[in-house]
Amino acid sequence: MNRTRRALTVVAVAALALLGCSSKTSEPPLKPCQYEDSVNCYWDAGKRGNGRGMSFVADSNGNVTYVGPFNDSN
Repeated sequence: MNRTRRALTVVAVAALALLGCSSKTSEPPLKPCQYEDSVNCYWDAGKRGNGRGMSFVADSNGNVTYVGPFNDSN
């Protein structure tokens, strides 16, 4: 029984790892927005414009999701 359980656990972990490694996103990584009304990009309010406001991500349809401050050091 322990052997079967152990084998099933190993197979399950391997399958999850394989799925995680092989998943591909349909869209390329986001780039910084050139302007606040750009699409398919992110706006880092701390580094762009007047350095104030809220950071956000704009998808290719122009839908905006506000996010917390970005933590990159660039």
